[in-house]
Amino acid sequence: MCAASRGASPRRIGQLSGHITCPYHGWSYRHDGGLIGVPMRETFTGLNRAEHGLRPVRVDTALGFVFVCLAGDPPPVTKTWGQLAVELAPYRFEEMVRSPRSPPTYGTSIGR
Repeated sequence: MCAASRGASPRRIGQLSGHITCPYHGWSYRHDGGLIGVPMRETFTGLNRAEHGLRPVRVDTALGFVFVCLAGDPPPVTKTWGQLAVELAPYRFEEMVRSPRSPPTYGTSIGR
């Protein structure tokens, strides 16, 4: 998770090639989180790229949604939801697709 944008994350993990670029400040990261590129790097005197990589976060999926936990070690989403997960299952959210009439909001910064 990019600390500056609080959400510049890849939308399809495992299907990306290249690297991840934060749309907020343009920094680029390897898929392992290592910082590999900084625009106007000369303005960041003494920048240690090893200290500014992406931090791991806990990720869980349920009903086709991705849930990100920035701190702690919560139980699985479906366990937390309990009966609500059972009641939502018939709606088959995981089978839904985005309408071609609603453009994506994440831009083109992922996988450049």
